Amino acid sequence: MKTIKAFMSEWGRFFLSIVLPTFIAILLTAIAIYIVIIPAFEKSFVDGKKESIRELTKAAWSVIEFYYGEEVAGRISREEAQRRTIAVLQTIRYGEDNKDYFWITDSRPSLIMHPYSQELVGVDLSSYEDVHGKKIFQEIKKTVEQQNSGFVDYTWNKYLEKDDVPKLSFVKRFVEWDWVVGTGVFLDDVELKVSLITQRLSRLSLAALGILTIILVYVGRQSFFSEKHRNTIQQELALSRVKYKKLVETATEPILMFYESRCIYANQSLQKM
Repeated sequence: MKTIKAFMSEWGRFFLSIVLPTFIAILLTAIAIYIVIIPAFEKSFVDGKKESIRELTKAAWSVIEFYYGEEVAGRISREEAQRRTIAVLQTIRYGEDNKDYFWITDSRPSLIMHPYSQELVGVDLSSYEDVHGKKIFQEIKKTVEQQNSGFVDYTWNKYLEKDDVPKLSFVKRFVEWDWVVGTGVFLDDVELKVSLITQRLSRLSLAALGILTIILVYVGRQSFFSEKHRNTIQQELALSRVKYKKLVETATEPILMFYESRCIYANQSLQKM
């Protein structure tokens, strides 16, 4: 019973001093990974895409300004300036697969130009919703009315594929023509990158947890056997003291023990004498 109590006491100290702090550190690391590190990666990816489409929209804007200048100068009519602008922007492609594009709407809102969804050109899109019920073109109209340009997120069909995916667009209003030019990037690759990073960090965390668990089990096992060995020695020592005491007390010869010039013990034979 004493051995068990001693072991439990030793294990309690080991748990509080080593095991508990270690697992708290692992827990805090895991929390930091999922609450701080992974969202930071995702924000970095999205911020990079935001900067890219903002600069690309500026390039498209310069095309509109050029042909507007031609109109103001009287060299071409407004209809011709707009037709040429549409012809240029409709053919511009960028991105890894050269599939990303520009599009134009007005304040109605209706679609003036879109290289893929041409069936929507000229249609009143006031009530057009994405798969989540978001009125995309109303959101675009609201954004440019409030701040002339800005970001709008929604879901959209990716290059005429079957499924709609998250998309982030930057839109900018050209007041003189009542146009809104925009371009966007699909965010499914961001989700894929974040998923891969999450998987890798999760595997690293689990591997670290496994290694630390093995180390703690080994240390705990060694501590158990060390404590068990120490208790065994203490019991043997106590037993030997009892045996020695009985042997001395039952001896027929008188025995006297001194320690630092002081008598500390006399057996019964000496006391009788």
